[in-house]
Amino acid sequence: MIYVFNPWGALGKIMQSMRLENQAADAPVHDLDAIWKRLLEAFPKMIDKTIEKLEKVRQKDGGFSYLQSGSAPKTQGVLVSLGSPEGDVNGTACAFHYTVSAIFG
Repeated sequence: MIYVFNPWGALGKIMQSMRLENQAADAPVHDLDAIWKRLLEAFPKMIDKTIEKLEKVRQKDGGFSYLQSGSAPKTQGVLVSLGSPEGDVNGTACAFHYTVSAIFG
């Protein structure tokens, strides 16, 4: 599941880092407007790829699982499921909350 939203989170951190670097420099080091424009042009394809990745963890019950094969049998070292091909709370939360937060946050 992590591979679904990590690219978005990484982009956010990179942009934040470049913004901070620009603020610390005497003159802007990065043309953030040009970079942002190129990213906006790429976003439709990136969103399509994100949807493709989400489909790999979508289960027949309509939920999303943390693993492609189904629900995660353990979380934080504790047995929480049978690992069945069904959605789980961690996968569904990641699919929506973390992915949307990473894209729009």
